[in-house]
Amino acid sequence: MLLLLGLILLASLLGTITGFGTSTIMMPVLMFYYPTPEVLLFVSIIHWFNALWRLILFRQGFDLKLVMSFGLVGIIAAYYGSQTFFLVDENLIEKIIAGFLFAYAIFLGFNPKFKISFNYLTGSIGGLASGFVAGIFGMGGAIRGAFLSAFNLPKAVYLANSALLLILIDSSRLYGYFSQGLSLNNLLGLTLTQLSICVAMSFAGVQAGKMIVEKIPQEKFRMGIAILLVLIAVRLFIS
Repeated sequence: MLLLLGLILLASLLGTITGFGTSTIMMPVLMFYYPTPEVLLFVSIIHWFNALWRLILFRQGFDLKLVMSFGLVGIIAAYYGSQTFFLVDENLIEKIIAGFLFAYAIFLGFNPKFKISFNYLTGSIGGLASGFVAGIFGMGGAIRGAFLSAFNLPKAVYLANSALLLILIDSSRLYGYFSQGLSLNNLLGLTLTQLSICVAMSFAGVQAGKMIVEKIPQEKFRMGIAILLVLIAVRLFIS
């Protein structure tokens, strides 16, 4: 239990600093010890609460237009992604995503001022991609982070809206998982009390991450996202 809490604390902290990565850190570790369906459900729950804490702490950056375009499409895509979880070649999708993330992060490193104008079309494309990937194997945050970083949003706007988008998308895929027969009755062997402690630990991680984010300059914040994208891409390639 202590190791699980430590993992949640670390993943929540790093996920807050970059706006994504919580599930990417937790999924591969937990899948060594527990069945994939249980891990998907548990990480989705922690992911959902992480997003709630971020939205509360960075609420001043909320942007309705971004959520309406990116989020609504993402909800639908996440649901259909969760429905096709058992039908697709997960390894192939991981490699394709890894290649995209690596190429984009390297490009951003050489073009730090690169920016895509935000509109309903670009927002909808980002929501479609990140939502569907999240539904399939629970790691759509990296794709979402790549699209949102391309808009070069201020820190508070990036983190607040990525959090709300995550809540919307995760709510959709959680519904998809429950509709496929997953339940809280067999969730890593945890009781409801232990699950509540895990949720509380996620808040501690998010709060610590917020303190760090406030000290990071905007330009370094964006490059930090690019670095994490490279690390995620490498992990996906070798997994």
